[in-house]
Amino acid sequence: ADQLQGELTAAQEAIAALRQSIADKNKDKESMRLQLLAGQSLQEENRKLAERADTLQKELVAAGNRHQELRKTIDDLRLASQELKQKLDAEQIAREGQDEERARL
Repeated sequence: ADQLQGELTAAQEAIAALRQSIADKNKDKESMRLQLLAGQSLQEENRKLAERADTLQKELVAAGNRHQELRKTIDDLRLASQELKQKLDAEQIAREGQDEERARL
């Protein structure tokens, strides 16, 4: 009877050890599953951030192009303003010359 009791105790301990081993493996599987999900989540977040960075880069290039267009427009307006001033100055000088001519006559 003592021998049977010893075998029963040994069998119960072996069953408990197997159950613990199974529980540990299940925990490991769950841990790996959670790590996989976290990795997938990080990959998705990284993909979204990469898309946003790409969009911002395109917007930056477009803003730079627009800035260049505006600088050219400003330069064109300055040149036109200078030309107009020169024309007005020439007309003023011509009028003053005509006024002097009339005054002599």
